[in-house]
Amino acid sequence: MIHENSASVHTQTLMERVVADQTIRYGSGLYELGKHQFEANLRDIYKKAKERGVPVLISELVSNIRDQAPFVSQATESFPPALEAFRLAQSLEAGEKYTDAKIRMSRRRS
Repeated sequence: MIHENSASVHTQTLMERVVADQTIRYGSGLYELGKHQFEANLRDIYKKAKERGVPVLISELVSNIRDQAPFVSQATESFPPALEAFRLAQSLEAGEKYTDAKIRMSRRRS
């Protein structure tokens, strides 16, 4: 695990840190850092394309991951463990309760 006061924190890439930690807790500092880096990378790509007159189309791609169980399953204050949510979604899908699945998966745990 990498400690914030370690000199290596400043020389490692974010992906090297992620691989070292193996997990990223939802909403954690590392999670937010990853989101920030991803957004910054997209902005840089867009800026370079625009400067060179390359048309850019922004889209949200659909991914079919319904049969892929989560790698790691950790509960947070707001969400159940990912594996629990995955199994509930599978159960609701098997019962053709798609609307229920959508509602339950979008609710935060109290």
